[in-house]
Amino acid sequence: MKKHAMENQRLDFLDFSRGIAALLVFVSHAGASTGYFSKLGYRYEWVDFGQAGIITFFFVSGFVIPWSLEHSKSLRSFAIRRIFRLYPLFVCLLGLSLVLQMFGVPYPMPLGNQPMATVMSNLFMVWEPLRHTDLVLGSWTLTIEIVWYAAFGLLFHFGLQRDLRALAIATATLFIGVATVSLVMDIRLPLGRLGMLGVCLLGYYCYKLHIRQIGRRDALTWMALLVASILFMLWTAFSHHRSQTSNFPTVLISWSIGLVLFCVPLIFRQYRFFQMPVFMRFGRHSYSIYLAHPPILFFCRHAFTEPAVSLLCSIVMLLGISALLFRFVEAPGIQAGKFLDRALASRHSLRYRQKET
Repeated sequence: MKKHAMENQRLDFLDFSRGIAALLVFVSHAGASTGYFSKLGYRYEWVDFGQAGIITFFFVSGFVIPWSLEHSKSLRSFAIRRIFRLYPLFVCLLGLSLVLQMFGVPYPMPLGNQPMATVMSNLFMVWEPLRHTDLVLGSWTLTIEIVWYAAFGLLFHFGLQRDLRALAIATATLFIGVATVSLVMDIRLPLGRLGMLGVCLLGYYCYKLHIRQIGRRDALTWMALLVASILFMLWTAFSHHRSQTSNFPTVLISWSIGLVLFCVPLIFRQYRFFQMPVFMRFGRHSYSIYLAHPPILFFCRHAFTEPAVSLLCSIVMLLGISALLFRFVEAPGIQAGKFLDRALASRHSLRYRQKET
């Protein structure tokens, strides 16, 4: 494999995007929890900060996952490391939710009539299609993330990710086809979710442009095709089909903000502003911030009647708890994944040598 400048370099500049994205999601949910956004009256009328943060995350994932796959020894190695990256913290928050349920605290909602099925569907992150209770708020984005891992892993395995023109045309055709079915049959389909997978693919094209494996003209051409198909899906989902939570202009503005928060640090990565330690720390803790802030907001909302006090306490708790979760849950999980990967690789190498002899 041809080496390039990123081979031994951590993508530090993207920590800025991750950190800001996590804070935007927190700000959105904290504003809704304390009632500030409802008083200002602009949360869903003009911009949804939480949605902007999530789109930023997906752009970053689309950029990082191909880099990670290309530097993994195998698909098995990639899968092991990603599972141990996501699941330890997720299981920790799922356990917290179950403990609260046992003590009569219906967080985030009651388990319902099928507690075992609900727990298992949450564990495998398929609660949404099965219409079960979401026990880890925000986990629906992890489902999309895992679908992106699997989809790109298959593309990588069969070498289909190399033909960027064919990939863009096939994906845009799929998106337009699904949106057309939604229009003609007048049924709501999860087009927003599908659009987020398209955002991941846009992040991949940015990665290929960044490492100069595609020319700027070609990259912009195929990305424009993808953007057009994504916009068609979003128009279908939020304009043709009315949504109770958002509308097409709000989605357009929010997704554009996500694009800016991803592209600006990428383009101006040489500037020290985008590598300041405070942003690096927020970026490293972004996953903990993202998953831990809902239960913290839940606790503060019920512990403090004054919204300002609730907001201040939630900020202080979030900073401390996210740092602890990263140190004692995330980081050990990452190291465990690396250890298991190396152990399996050594065992495979030993068996191969034994067969050779």
